[in-house]
Amino acid sequence: MDEATELLEKTFRGFRNVLGVDHPFAHGCALNLALVYRQLGRVEEAEKLLTDALAGLQARLGERHHYTLICVASLASVRAVFGHPDEALAMGERTLAEFRDLLGPDHPHTLSCASNVALDLATIGREDESAELSKETMGRYRGILGETHPDVQAELRAERLDFDFEPPHL
Repeated sequence: MDEATELLEKTFRGFRNVLGVDHPFAHGCALNLALVYRQLGRVEEAEKLLTDALAGLQARLGERHHYTLICVASLASVRAVFGHPDEALAMGERTLAEFRDLLGPDHPHTLSCASNVALDLATIGREDESAELSKETMGRYRGILGETHPDVQAELRAERLDFDFEPPHL
């Protein structure tokens, strides 16, 4: 993880230096760095990166752009880690509807978002809705990605899924 963090920090700085601090790819790199920070327990830093990236993506690309939605879904995960499942659920449900509309019901980002929403539903005691969404999501996951895909396995373990951004090489 230390090596990944160092590489992501370098990439983040590189995109900002080459493309500018407000370029969507620079914000995308912030998403990836925030993901690693969250996994390392550096949740406050992750939230700050995501909040800044979200503001930049909304201003540059709009509310419904794929990159913006990835950022909102990632920020929902941070809110869940901070113990705010109601906020995470509200963000996740809105983002899930947008992903379904924009990318379709079987896109991996739609499925990852659905998986996280199911976890948030369970956390706030809406187990029936959680189980229904999880069952539907698993059926789609298995059909699209197969049983051995890491996201499918994470869903089976009831783990939050992450959204990464894949910028082009500089």
